[in-house]
Amino acid sequence: MCRDGEARAGALPCGSGVVCDPDVSFLVLPIRRTSRRSAGRLARGATAATVGLWLALLAGHAGTLWWPLDLFAHFRVQYAVLFLVCCAILLHLRSWRVLAAAAVGAVVSAATVVVQTGASQRAVAASGERFRLVTYNAHRDNRSWASIADFLERSGADAVVLLEVSGAHVREIARRMPSSPHVYAPFAASHYHAALLSRWPIRDAHLLELTPGGSRALRARIAAHGRDIVIVGVHLHWPIGGRNAALRNAELARLAALAHSEPGPLLIGGDFNITPWSVHFQRTLGAASLEDCARGRGWLPTWPAFFPLLGIRIDHCLASAHWRVLDVRTGPSLGSDHYATVNDLEMR
Repeated sequence: MCRDGEARAGALPCGSGVVCDPDVSFLVLPIRRTSRRSAGRLARGATAATVGLWLALLAGHAGTLWWPLDLFAHFRVQYAVLFLVCCAILLHLRSWRVLAAAAVGAVVSAATVVVQTGASQRAVAASGERFRLVTYNAHRDNRSWASIADFLERSGADAVVLLEVSGAHVREIARRMPSSPHVYAPFAASHYHAALLSRWPIRDAHLLELTPGGSRALRARIAAHGRDIVIVGVHLHWPIGGRNAALRNAELARLAALAHSEPGPLLIGGDFNITPWSVHFQRTLGAASLEDCARGRGWLPTWPAFFPLLGIRIDHCLASAHWRVLDVRTGPSLGSDHYATVNDLEMR
């Protein structure tokens, strides 16, 4: 420690009457070197992260070129948050050029997020008859069927699309749901497909092959509030691998064609294995003239329930122009890797 006009044994004069402690001065230079090295590593890490985030963001916009690129489209919320973290680090380090790149990345990512999730749509009161569609990928290894049935019964759903359930699962759930006595579960006890439970009579129902070698959708026509409503329950292909991604995209195209062939009120709900930011999803909405019910109603991740920080919305409800969306929210996971979706609508 240096004191003006004082010295102790072993101290060295520093000039101007100041005496320096050699034990302290011995440590100053290594500490400064260590601090500079740490700052350099931090700057390099933040720079690399900024470059990586920009590459991921751009790759997501090129999803039509190669199936792995489309996977990068799904994490726009996470990109925006990570860009902001990089901005904070680079601001502290005064790395202005890289900070500018990170800031632009944050703005671009946040803008696409706000378009989809921003509070442009508020829950509104129904002026007519409300219709509530609940979708839920229950996961085939789930054992919480009693809890699932209790939630669905309490939800007040007019119709429920269940995915990854067997005949035994549906029977257990239906037994606990007296409010939804009409059931369509078109599969053998050992198979896992979609099932429909309805408060209203089911006029007709069948399985629909979306594309050769692809998944099958459940199509049902129910009579509710004096109108016929078509509900399609889907579980599209998991898009890992070129073949699976191509099948999922073909299934989306088939859904768009199906929407054009339905003249009356239509709802398509289930696990699409795609987020709203994918170009393939946006093309489907445009080609089918369907509304994404959750658009503008906040960040509503539906998967994976076990790791919310990576949450993305891959479970959707799409509505024809006959509907006005009142509200959308997520329900509990109840042992699944998905959250349920609760969609409130009314007919125009």
